Amino acid sequence: MLRPEFPFKSCQITLENVPSCNESCPPVSVEESSLPCGVVSFQLRELLSDSQECSRESRVRSGNDSVIVGGEGGGGGALRPAGTGLAAAFSHITSYQAMAFKGERPAIGIDLGMTYSCVGVWRDDHVEIIANHQGKRTTPSYVAFTDTERLIGDAAKNQVATNPTNNIFDAKRLIGRKFSDNSVKSDIKLWPFKVIDGPGGKPLIGVSYLGEKKQFAAEEVSSMVLRKMKERQATKDAGAIAGLKVIKLIDEPTEAAIAYGLDKMESGKKNVMVFDLGGGTLDVSLLTIEDGNVHITAMAGDSHLGGDDFDSRMVNHFVQKFKRMQKEDISGSARPLSMLRNACERAKRALSIAVQTTVEIDSIFEGLDLYSTITREQFEELNRNLFPRCIEAVEKCLREAGMGNHSVDEVVLVGGSARILKVQQLIRAFFDGKELRKSINPEEAIAYGAAGKGNEEA
Repeated sequence: MLRPEFPFKSCQITLENVPSCNESCPPVSVEESSLPCGVVSFQLRELLSDSQECSRESRVRSGNDSVIVGGEGGGGGALRPAGTGLAAAFSHITSYQAMAFKGERPAIGIDLGMTYSCVGVWRDDHVEIIANHQGKRTTPSYVAFTDTERLIGDAAKNQVATNPTNNIFDAKRLIGRKFSDNSVKSDIKLWPFKVIDGPGGKPLIGVSYLGEKKQFAAEEVSSMVLRKMKERQATKDAGAIAGLKVIKLIDEPTEAAIAYGLDKMESGKKNVMVFDLGGGTLDVSLLTIEDGNVHITAMAGDSHLGGDDFDSRMVNHFVQKFKRMQKEDISGSARPLSMLRNACERAKRALSIAVQTTVEIDSIFEGLDLYSTITREQFEELNRNLFPRCIEAVEKCLREAGMGNHSVDEVVLVGGSARILKVQQLIRAFFDGKELRKSINPEEAIAYGAAGKGNEEA
């Protein structure tokens, strides 16, 4: 199973009595994430030292288990298990769960994604996806550091070519992993930024920020993106968001089903498969829905299959093409590779609509330009051995559930890379032509469902 083993079936977790931050809170909880102390302690427990204290105690509950977060006295930031060891699992939660917040304003749902993040709000009896300052409904999960400022989202991604070593993305790949993990070693080879072996084998990201060398854990970088996403609600309501309270951390496949109203279907048991192909990972989940109750029956996936992998095949293709045409090798140069990766991501998206697109980059290397075309057929050929892995994950999930493809009543597509037409064709064929649920933007479905669920809980 791709996910860590949790001591409970479904992760419906509520934070109670979360305090507002005060001057005694650790700086990361105020400046880096803008979350209430209890929430930061919950998400970033390994970042808080024994000397850091929160003003009150918060309790995380799931069934009969609970964990104390914060609290007065020594060890304020550490999680202390009060049940059957839930604390050991908490470091993984931000890597695959959506969040629902509430305050005095309507509930909001945040999908903190590997490559893109999204915010939804419940308003006038429906979910509204909130656009960012650039008018885009999703925001890149990028953080860039410079000598004068820290940039998040589109502003950060726009600097990926000019400031590659201080531009962080894919941070969630590091959450819950050790520096010695083979997957981490593999990822480091592909990233332009530096990852070092920190205390206890924890991978830390090294950057130059405000003229100094800094190190951040992946959880810290993710919290910076989260703070930016929360600001979208403040912008929408022209007010502050201080005091927002996390009311649930919810499994992403559950939220995808909720987004389509499958939990409100007529009585009787339904089996729903959620196929989530994001920027960095593939997650396949089989849900059983009966009388409004959603239960995750089985999960499978591929931790290194996502949009980035499809992009990488195109990047390698154009690196070799540039080498043949211009007699220059850019494979070891961070700036041109970053420019090319952005162009290839745009091309991949375009090929979900058009049969051919262009890749144009002015002055990619020493004054030389890259101008080329790529067809959908070429894209599919470049990735021909990646596509079968999508179906392998589906088959594994069904095996774990002890079911066949005819037992699945609904198939829901989630994640930006689920837009790839070849992927859709393979899934539809596997399920004998079954119509796929994809009317909601796959990149927005998780936040959409989280906002709807948050409204019910508020």
